[in-house]
Amino acid sequence: MLSFDSAAPAGAGTFSTRAFYHKAFGTYKTALKKTAKKLKKGLTDISRRDIYYIELRYIEVKCMDNRIERVYVPMTETGFYILYCLQTPQHGYGIARQVEWMTNGELAIGAGTMYGTLSKMEKDGLIVFDREEEKRRLYRITELGEEVLERELRRIERLYQNSRGEKYDG
Repeated sequence: MLSFDSAAPAGAGTFSTRAFYHKAFGTYKTALKKTAKKLKKGLTDISRRDIYYIELRYIEVKCMDNRIERVYVPMTETGFYILYCLQTPQHGYGIARQVEWMTNGELAIGAGTMYGTLSKMEKDGLIVFDREEEKRRLYRITELGEEVLERELRRIERLYQNSRGEKYDG
């Protein structure tokens, strides 16, 4: 039997590591096809509901691929602040106000930039829609988004230490 996470909802499991999909089969589609073949042959007791959960979980925690790294590292100032603010679920207007406060008014993110960036980040799997409150969509950062943010924070720390004439000890 396959190993499952305890974090999964009752009756739905995920494979214990994303490496199972990423390394064992190379791609997500191939993994689903192989799992479907096992289902047909009766070689596993994984249900279709489990496959659906695996699909959602894989999309949410996929490894940072080269395209994501090329697009987001180094990050734009806007992208950095949006991801940084989404460490707690927020809506676009709340993010804009927080960024304006954090930068003492030096950076103001307009609505078009904000929602264009949120849409792109959601499509790329860095953030997900969390819930709706008072007709406002709240977003939160995903594990992939946290990985990108952490990488950017290390890059900024390196730049800061180098600007002071220090060797980066990262």
